[in-house]
Amino acid sequence: TETLKGMGIEVVDFSGRPYDAGMVPEVVEVREDQGLPAGRAIIEETIAPTVTWRGQVIKPGQIIVKRSSARPQEHTKVVE
Repeated sequence: TETLKGMGIEVVDFSGRPYDAGMVPEVVEVREDQGLPAGRAIIEETIAPTVTWRGQVIKPGQIIVKRSSARPQEHTKVVE
């Protein structure tokens, strides 16, 4: 690990982090999880890590995401 860091290469494991649709890794599977609050998604497993070199992504990873089965309710404005 230290040798890679010395070369400017970092291997990123996203497991356990909140999921955001704008993230670099490819989502290969989405699993429903009744235990998560509505609208939440968490990266359950990193299948392949994301590799960066000097801050630039050189190989996007692959992840499995778990999310709540319920979607957050959208607020609508009543028009009179």
